[in-house]
Amino acid sequence: MSWIAAHTKRVGIGTTVLVLPMRHPLNVAKSIATIDQFSGGRVILGVAAGWLEAEFDALGIPFHERGARTDEAIAMLRKFWTTDHITESFPVHQSTVVSMRTLPQPVRHVPLWVGGHADVALRRAVAVGDGWHGAFLSPEQTEKRVRTLRAGRPEETFAISMRTRWDALLDEEDLIMYEIDRYREIGVTHLVPEPRQRTVDLYLESMEKMANILVRAGVEMKN
Repeated sequence: MSWIAAHTKRVGIGTTVLVLPMRHPLNVAKSIATIDQFSGGRVILGVAAGWLEAEFDALGIPFHERGARTDEAIAMLRKFWTTDHITESFPVHQSTVVSMRTLPQPVRHVPLWVGGHADVALRRAVAVGDGWHGAFLSPEQTEKRVRTLRAGRPEETFAISMRTRWDALLDEEDLIMYEIDRYREIGVTHLVPEPRQRTVDLYLESMEKMANILVRAGVEMKN
């Protein structure tokens, strides 16, 4: 992300998604705030609780604590990014800070897009997120989740984002155009295509072609 921040001027920079309970929130807060400073306030932080127990086992983090760790970590990030000095205890992370400086702080409020498809993830997005970031769901699978999210967060500033597997070199353009229209119809506000290519040249070629499809579909390009 820091490399991208240094080599771009306008494009948003984000994660899709950062498994938050696998990392200490203090490190995340400092890293993200630093990149936000470098980029002039362009970071979007996608976060989620994770789902693969083997990953937690490999890191020595209790899998059953991932929900509580995620919730407390989000609260810690907000605190670290907006308060200086801090004296507070965070019991889930077994951390206590006393008159701690929390610099750098972001250029502006860093949007937190909460990922995950389960009901608990949707409730977390509604309660503490600035948006929801889904992944690889069809428009039909997404629609009921959008209804749930909008029931709790009807404001236009609450983002509803979907990461897709569209690959403009492999998929039919008509199918991509159809799905773009369907996602927009059901209320998805942001689309994050992820080509399936595995070489840099083909990935870039696919992204260029995908950009042209998005323009033809009338999608505003965030760049």
